[in-house]
Amino acid sequence: MAALLLALAPAMAATAADPPASSSAVDAAVRQGRWEELRRRALEEAVLLDPSSARTIGALAAAGATDAALAAARRSAPALRTTLLLSVAEQATQLPPRRRLDIVGEAGQSASAAGVLAQIGAGNAIAVALAYAHLGDDTEARQAWQRALAMAAATTPPVAASLVRRMAETSIGETTNATPEWLLAGLSREVTLLAAGADRGFAHLALAQAWRQRGAQAESLAQLEAAMSAGSSETRRADRQLVLKAAARIAVQWDMPEIALRQVDADALAIEFTAYHARHRDRALALKTLERIGSDGLYVSHRSSAMVAAVQETIARGDAGEAAFYIERFGELLPLTRVDLWVRLARLQAEQGARDSTARTLTQALAVIPDTPDPHASNRRDVATLLRLTRSLDELGRAAEARTAFAAAARQADYISLRRNDERAMSRIALARFCTARGDRRLAAAQLRQAWLEFHSPLATRPLPAVDRADVLLAFAEASGELAR
Repeated sequence: MAALLLALAPAMAATAADPPASSSAVDAAVRQGRWEELRRRALEEAVLLDPSSARTIGALAAAGATDAALAAARRSAPALRTTLLLSVAEQATQLPPRRRLDIVGEAGQSASAAGVLAQIGAGNAIAVALAYAHLGDDTEARQAWQRALAMAAATTPPVAASLVRRMAETSIGETTNATPEWLLAGLSREVTLLAAGADRGFAHLALAQAWRQRGAQAESLAQLEAAMSAGSSETRRADRQLVLKAAARIAVQWDMPEIALRQVDADALAIEFTAYHARHRDRALALKTLERIGSDGLYVSHRSSAMVAAVQETIARGDAGEAAFYIERFGELLPLTRVDLWVRLARLQAEQGARDSTARTLTQALAVIPDTPDPHASNRRDVATLLRLTRSLDELGRAAEARTAFAAAARQADYISLRRNDERAMSRIALARFCTARGDRRLAAAQLRQAWLEFHSPLATRPLPAVDRADVLLAFAEASGELAR
């Protein structure tokens, strides 16, 4: 595959803007069940469509075509090259660690290459530092961090502030062991050198979350307080409100309402306080707060968001009884939203060993499924919800009810408009992968064939951007690869 993709390379830039049509050869492969060929061709087409995407290049690397992925990354624009090389290093897990570190090193060199703006290079350098940390090379990680600081220092103060903010935000979401403590400590020092304002406030807020991920409560609280202080000093009202509200939301989520209410009115945090009161088993206050959302002219989605947040908080605390109370109480939620919440509750009950309660909860989920899906609202998230219900019923050994839930998932996919052929195809692909995992290869093949036909349907009047089309093709590649094994 690598050789083929390299041969295609000269045509990539010229064809990326024009989505290639489904060829008769690919159609024949789909009809005849040549799944390895479909995997290869879908991946090739995705690369042609979106040759400068970290997701696409990473998929190439994950599929074992490391040389092709590296070649595509090296052909990209200088500003993109570091990100694409890091994607190869991350996804090419089949390579020896030393080889992956070499790729990270190449990414580091491209971050400071001539022609790359300092603000882009500094942001890329911090990503290189984190990549080295992921792979266990602390020495190189520290050197990359120093290069990032030097690049940031070479810019103007406003640009430096936005860079430090980006560096801090990059550290959120990383695993505890992947973001070194020395790096967070260094960022915490750097942020204090910035002028007060929105960028500094958001940088403090990012560091508060990163420190909390490491379990460092004192450092986390100090950064949260600093975020509130920096935000309140912002002279632009809109930016000031953005920082303060973001910090206040986090404060409520962390059970620090007194900090939240210093700068933000409680009514502006109604969703967060509904969840807060539910988390603390105060039904009266949770419901009272929820009613305020419904009475002050906010959109219904805010009210639904508060209901979902309340249930999710009780489930996160392991409080099955409270979660059941709120799901039953919130009958105005969309049916499949309630199904999703019942399934989440059932997973909690199963983890707690409450088999009988799990069975009753799944029965309630089945009862909520609408007989006829809404063709205007059906989407792949609903299909995924019904597949999770199917899996839960399977695990309980309730085969007949699992078949009912799966049929509902397939029916939900049928009701997604062919004009939204990406949504419909992704739903079919999810059904196919689910069937493959269950060992039903015949049904998986049927769903994947149907997905391919619908994805290329002439009724799909909404032209898809190349990046979205590439995402669907990558999903085809993953699903057909599973069938080919």
